[in-house]
Amino acid sequence: VLRVRLGQCMPSMQAVCVTFHVLGAVVPPLLLRLLPALLGDSFRPWEWVVYSLTLRFFYSPQTFFRTNSFCWAVDHDCHRGGGRRREAVHAGVIKFFEEEGRTPSFVLFLGLGWAGLQATNCELSCEGSLDATGCVQACDARNIAAQPELVRDYIKIVLTFAVP
Repeated sequence: VLRVRLGQCMPSMQAVCVTFHVLGAVVPPLLLRLLPALLGDSFRPWEWVVYSLTLRFFYSPQTFFRTNSFCWAVDHDCHRGGGRRREAVHAGVIKFFEEEGRTPSFVLFLGLGWAGLQATNCELSCEGSLDATGCVQACDARNIAAQPELVRDYIKIVLTFAVP
């Protein structure tokens, strides 16, 4: 009886995943934009930490649902196919689309170069320094400060619109 009542109160897994996915596409980018404006520069760089944590929170049911839906599809195919097991075909198709999903990531990474990213290998530059840690930190700070404004804008656009 308790199981039946509990099952009636619980939303479906698909509804939870869709709701969290939509919220994950809206809430973290808003936090990334609004937290510095609301809390000022004293909150930096914690807006990135809050952004990452909320993004992972909203996308956490997706992994569970992906595993279950894969197993459901394999089971359904096995029952429909007279007991023939084709898990490898299903896994191959999924892996194909995962790999194809990396193409936009590659293009977005190239966009950093097109936006004017200038990087220096600080570890290599500070190799002979007496205070290597301080030298690397200073070099990193110079690298960040030397980036054109377009690079900063590009990163914010990617994190706001492409990542979610």
